[in-house]
Amino acid sequence: MKPTIEQVEKNGKLIWRVEAAGVVRYHEQDWQAQWLYSYLTRLYNCDKTNPQHLSHGPSEHELDDTSSRSN
Repeated sequence: MKPTIEQVEKNGKLIWRVEAAGVVRYHEQDWQAQWLYSYLTRLYNCDKTNPQHLSHGPSEHELDDTSSRSN
């Protein structure tokens, strides 16, 4: 399921609700919700036909390079 973001009222306050793959997270601060939504959307769109560089983990080149692996 594609990630969604919306403002909802919870305990009398307007907060952000971010949902992806059945997991829901609530954030009071705009930047937290926007960052999470952007990150989850990039993951959702990342596939073999539309590769996108992610900001964590080893690069594809590093995965193919066996010289840095310990035995």
